Amino acid sequence: MHSSTLIRIFAIALVAVTSVTTAHHSQSMFVETPVWVTGTIVRYRPVDPHVMIELAEPQSGGKGRKWIVEGPRMGRLEWILQNNGGIPADQILKVGDRITVCGFPLKKDWDPNRMYADWPPEQGRFVHGQVFVMPDGRMQSWGPYGVIDNCVQKGDTAKTWITFLNRDPLAHKQWCDAMSYTSMAHHTARSFVDEVNQGLAAKCQ
Repeated sequence: MHSSTLIRIFAIALVAVTSVTTAHHSQSMFVETPVWVTGTIVRYRPVDPHVMIELAEPQSGGKGRKWIVEGPRMGRLEWILQNNGGIPADQILKVGDRITVCGFPLKKDWDPNRMYADWPPEQGRFVHGQVFVMPDGRMQSWGPYGVIDNCVQKGDTAKTWITFLNRDPLAHKQWCDAMSYTSMAHHTARSFVDEVNQGLAAKCQ
């Protein structure tokens, strides 16, 4: 094999590794208070290192705002797909679907453009999506980062969350894990959390 070919192969491999490394995250990169965004999917990429979605959030009297929603790695997406009856990755979400996202923004020290040059968000409109409200109204767990009980909205009932957590094993795990995040801010009333915990079919350990 010619040395020039080896150099090209090495360069391609280096770029691939770098792209994965720069997109690898941890819980500490995200703030603890989520934002809720409702919009229409205009772009959807179910691939590693993270599933990516571009949402158009409608605005009165003008052009919609663009949001970039980062999601799970493919291994986690495969689990999500199996929990939804084994549907294909391009069927759980589609361009044109209207969804609502509970997403956690990056802390100011982190620049999403550095991680996703081909998915540039508008200023401040990049979130890691943890919980979706799907087109059929169902709640669905998505990415792993964030404090899931902070996704409880005013007007939500404990019954809604109990149904969601009992149906979705990933959401159940995230909920139980969040109970141990003693150093992180929790905004949902303790009485609501206790009511949900009492209704779980599998109790948090």
